[in-house]
Amino acid sequence: MSLNIDLTGKRALVTGASDGLGKGIAVALAKAGCDVVGTGRVDQDHERVLKLIEEIKAEGREGYYLQGDLSLKEIPAQHVEDTVGLLGGLDLVISNAGLNIFKGTEHCTEEDWDFNMQLNLASHWRLGKAALPHLRHSKGVFEVINSNHAYST
Repeated sequence: MSLNIDLTGKRALVTGASDGLGKGIAVALAKAGCDVVGTGRVDQDHERVLKLIEEIKAEGREGYYLQGDLSLKEIPAQHVEDTVGLLGGLDLVISNAGLNIFKGTEHCTEEDWDFNMQLNLASHWRLGKAALPHLRHSKGVFEVINSNHAYST
């Protein structure tokens, strides 16, 4: 993935950055000049996270990783505040984290439903709400990517 724009000095938060589309976006933003904070739900693949940070830093940019489950109400705001603390501000948020529990209706529990709604809907709203004051100040951008169908078009 390559961006033909100059984002030198911009500060980005990318959720769901430990692999897949989020990782590609985080690295592309670094190549375009952004300092990047990537986030992920689990910290079990330490090597993968280290590789992401190395790829960002190889572009001469600051790179950090925050672990946290965005389905928990307090984590989106915490990630925004941590990013602002690490990078000194916020210009761009890519709200990319998402996960589905693929079960038929008869096997889907109330907990499964709640998790899906918190992560795939509410977390984007919470992240945007927390980021909005910083993005207004920097005249920044908030983007949501929330579908596994992005891979099927």
